[in-house]
Amino acid sequence: MGGKKLRFEIGSPVVIELIEAKDPSCCRFGYKVGDSWEVNIWENSGLCGLAYYNFYPFISMLQGQGEIVWKDSERDRVIRTCPDLRPGFLFLIKRKEKDPDR
Repeated sequence: MGGKKLRFEIGSPVVIELIEAKDPSCCRFGYKVGDSWEVNIWENSGLCGLAYYNFYPFISMLQGQGEIVWKDSERDRVIRTCPDLRPGFLFLIKRKEKDPDR
């Protein structure tokens, strides 16, 4: 997926990556392990709307420099399940690393 330039670049971009799939044939979008999307609070970059809606609180928090406080390490990432449980998808939601050239 990826490769699409975000129109709005305020705060930190957030990357969502599909890291596990038990039955990908159940997903009508055809996502595969390794697919990723750079998103922010204004753009879903082609990610399924239902997943984007459910991940939005994490996107908003990470874009605004918040931290995942219930984990001792890796305070800038969290793993969540797809709201449609049939495909058994696990997504990694993380703050995108800053580009050193910026």
